[in-house]
Amino acid sequence: MACEVYGGDEEMCISRKDSKREWIPLGRPCPRVDLSLRNELAAATAYHMLSETTRPSAPFWLMLNAGSVEDARLSLGRAMSAVKSVKVQEALTRMHAREAKKDAAARKSEENAARERRRVVKGLQSGRR
Repeated sequence: MACEVYGGDEEMCISRKDSKREWIPLGRPCPRVDLSLRNELAAATAYHMLSETTRPSAPFWLMLNAGSVEDARLSLGRAMSAVKSVKVQEALTRMHAREAKKDAAARKSEENAARERRRVVKGLQSGRR
């Protein structure tokens, strides 16, 4: 199924606010990109390279999935260009900043909840005396 941007019935995968702030200035309404089939292997390789968990296995994964050494070489070149590009690095920086903000808010919420639990326990303990 496609989202409304691409003529479908589903909601956009990102908020309209994010679309207006990040993607419309780049000339696109959303982050979705339809890759040509020749870039499919490079895109999957780049995806493996972006994760710290799968990065060490990316070359092995590529060799297992490429049809030939030449396909692997070309795909690795495309993947490296994408991962090193300024636009990708900027997008990753923004994404990591948003994730860090969410993590900080979650930690603060957990700290507040723990503080409230301690306050309630202290109140219960003082009522028993």
